[in-house]
Amino acid sequence: MRRLHGDMVTTAITCGLHRLPEYGTTKVTAALEYKRRLFSNIYCSDKIHSSLNGVPPLLTRQFCDVQLCLDLADDVLFATPEELDEAISRLGPKGWNTSGVCYEISTVLRARTLIHMIREEILELALGIDVNVSVARIK
Repeated sequence: MRRLHGDMVTTAITCGLHRLPEYGTTKVTAALEYKRRLFSNIYCSDKIHSSLNGVPPLLTRQFCDVQLCLDLADDVLFATPEELDEAISRLGPKGWNTSGVCYEISTVLRARTLIHMIREEILELALGIDVNVSVARIK
């Protein structure tokens, strides 16, 4: 299992998924969104693997640009460019949908990624050597 996990992380980095362009610097496409979704899933899996095995994560914020996918329905990604732009314009400033709908993929994945970002910080505190643990840092 450890080798498979390492191979998955290595492949993601080799493909450049850890350094995708930021929104606003490039046009949103289905391919770019699926790359973000794929990397978010690999990032979350890395934190789960680290937590279960007590080993440091292979993907960290220090070396990866973890960007949340947009909170869009799958079918919107394959709509016309005008419909996609319209759906994007209805998102909130942080990329969440404002309709109150919980999309099976994007909404849950965004929430999971945010949780695993916090888990990464916890792993740094738990597994790090000579880590400055203070009440302020924990808060």
